[in-house]
Amino acid sequence: MRTTSRGQLIINPGAVGQPYSLWPKFFADQRAHYALLEIDDFGRVDVSFRKVEYDRQKEIALAQQRHVPYSSQYAFLRESGSTITHDRDLLAQVNAAHDYVDRVARYYHKH
Repeated sequence: MRTTSRGQLIINPGAVGQPYSLWPKFFADQRAHYALLEIDDFGRVDVSFRKVEYDRQKEIALAQQRHVPYSSQYAFLRESGSTITHDRDLLAQVNAAHDYVDRVARYYHKH
């Protein structure tokens, strides 16, 4: 949570699918992250950050069942807590193997 130079409040509660932090101890926490935002009648803000456990194996199976792109990389992330989203060589191989670049181009060309 932070404010911008113009005084706007920015809240990033985290994620279910890909938590990220520069701090290894925070990144290792694979629970789902979310935030509750309460604003009272006077405009005062209270933010509570929460974390809950969930069945990661069930999540992986659902992603595979729905043919989510990059599902094997997603499974690796969910099982290990380690991200590979910045591994350009690996992503290039995966993109080529699954024709992702052309599939995205065709999708946006239709819509």
